[in-house]
Amino acid sequence: GGHLDAGESLEACAIREALEETGVEVGTVRFRAITNDVFESEGLHYLTVWMEGDWQRGEARAIARYELSEVRWFATDDLPDNLFPPLSNLVNGHCLPRSAGGV
Repeated sequence: GGHLDAGESLEACAIREALEETGVEVGTVRFRAITNDVFESEGLHYLTVWMEGDWQRGEARAIARYELSEVRWFATDDLPDNLFPPLSNLVNGHCLPRSAGGV
C-alpha cells in the first residue's frame, strides 16, 4: 500500500501503487471499503482506502522490497494468521461499507 500524491485521485493512486510494488498493471479501478486502523504501539492512526482493479498485464512479484518480501496467493480460508492489521480488519469485516458478499 502507499499514500496519495498531492492532487492524485484514489483510482490513479491504486493503479500507480500496484505497478510500483508488484509490477502488475490494473485498470477499471473501483472503491471497495475503508478500514479504521490504529497502530497503538507506534502512535499512528490510519483510514485505509481499499480499491479493487481488473488485471491488465504483468506477473505479480515483490518489487518494492522495503514494503513487501514476497507475493503469494491464498484462498480466503487459508490466509495466514499474521496478516497486516489493515488487511485483517478488511478480511474480518471491520470496514465500511460492510458487504454481504464477504471480502
